[in-house]
Amino acid sequence: PAPAAQQGVVQTPAPAAQAAPAAAPVVSKWLQNDKYYFYNFLGADEHYETSLPLGSDIDFDLGEDPGKGLYWKVVSYNPAICRVKLEHDHNLVMPDKAEIELKALSPGRTDVVFTCGPKKFTVHFTAQ
Repeated sequence: PAPAAQQGVVQTPAPAAQAAPAAAPVVSKWLQNDKYYFYNFLGADEHYETSLPLGSDIDFDLGEDPGKGLYWKVVSYNPAICRVKLEHDHNLVMPDKAEIELKALSPGRTDVVFTCGPKKFTVHFTAQ
């Protein structure tokens, strides 16, 4: 036999599980040639765009903090598309910095990813 219905009891469905919030869109800025990017002014996850003709290059500097052991390093990129040169410049007059040159070698797109302590600096690099 079926159980008797209870008077005055209204059953409501369980609330639907809420979807996880969408990831924030990546906002890229254009990388500027010969620019110094100060370490303290960079966010935790910076994104920059550049598009270069084959054979050309772009140079920029990323500030470092050797007193805290913070130095930039390259963690990923496609060497068939882009050449990456990174030199650490320790200067008594100017702030310490990583001097970086990116050169377009063959057509394509690659992300050049740098890290320094808790910060990440990504260049969305297009060679054409």
